[in-house]
Amino acid sequence: MEGLGINLTWLLFQLGNFILLLVVLNYLLHKPIAKLLDDRRKEIDESLKSAERIRDEVAQTEKNQELLLQQARLDASALLTEARNQAKENGERLLGQAKDQADLLLAQAKAQVDLERSQIKESLRAELGELIVKTTEKALRGEISDADKQDRIKGLIKEMS
Repeated sequence: MEGLGINLTWLLFQLGNFILLLVVLNYLLHKPIAKLLDDRRKEIDESLKSAERIRDEVAQTEKNQELLLQQARLDASALLTEARNQAKENGERLLGQAKDQADLLLAQAKAQVDLERSQIKESLRAELGELIVKTTEKALRGEISDADKQDRIKGLIKEMS
């Protein structure tokens, strides 16, 4: 090989240096870089799994929130219906009480009117009795004319009716 200008010792030395360089670069650069890339790949995989898990949790949370919202709407609707029913019952009860009270007041007013009417009738009867006695006395004494008698009788009849 020397005829070609290649020195075998020098070639072997260069080959040994190259292999040594490859071994040193492998330990110093390739393994740490490969480890770094491997760790990074694992981190990315874990992040993707975590993101998927979080996405599932968010979807489940949204589903739970929707169910809670629907339940809250149903509860609110039930409470509103119950409140309306109670308001209606209270209104009917109050209306019934007001009607009973109005009936009682009306009955009391009728009783008062009847009492006053009977008192007025008694008073009129007493006055009529007095007038009759006075008229009779005057008639017996001859002081009342027939026209006065007729006018007084008509006036008394009008007052009585």
